[in-house]
Amino acid sequence: MIPGLRLPSPVVELEAFRAAGVRLWVKRDDLMHPEVPGNKWRKLKYNLAAAREQGVKQLLTFGGAYSNHLRAVAAAGHLCGFETIGVVRGDEHLPLNDSLAFAVERGMRLTYLDRTTYRRKTGLRPGQQAVGFSALKGGSFLAEDVARLQRATGEPTGNWRIETEFHFGGFAKRIAAPWTSVGYALP
Repeated sequence: MIPGLRLPSPVVELEAFRAAGVRLWVKRDDLMHPEVPGNKWRKLKYNLAAAREQGVKQLLTFGGAYSNHLRAVAAAGHLCGFETIGVVRGDEHLPLNDSLAFAVERGMRLTYLDRTTYRRKTGLRPGQQAVGFSALKGGSFLAEDVARLQRATGEPTGNWRIETEFHFGGFAKRIAAPWTSVGYALP
């Protein structure tokens, strides 16, 4: 989908440890793509595919002024032919920092939402739904946390859900297949 995407990401041995008799291999997701690195690609790929399938022309996303997410969405949009809009939390500051300047260079239109307004924002319009993805194994507790936060700020609604089956075992988990294919045996 993204030109120049290197899949699977390379696994390289760190030579510095060899002198001590240790063989250490590192999966280099940062080398998957120079503008849309591993963790960002993994988070965006399903949304990009769905947007393309549905004929979407424009992507809208939110992030802070130093957001790597905004950078990655701008780059992915540029490479995949989507227009992009980044809603930046906070006031506009010129000159743009490196992250926002990069996003603009890749065609992202920036708009700003001051922090007070951001905190007061009211929810979704009719027919819209918010979907969150838990990176935590056993993250089903998050649904009650969201409901509790909704109760604290108003009336809970049913137009949201948290998907809990996409954690891949949780943060920093690994599966044996990629490691054994490079000669590393898992403990």
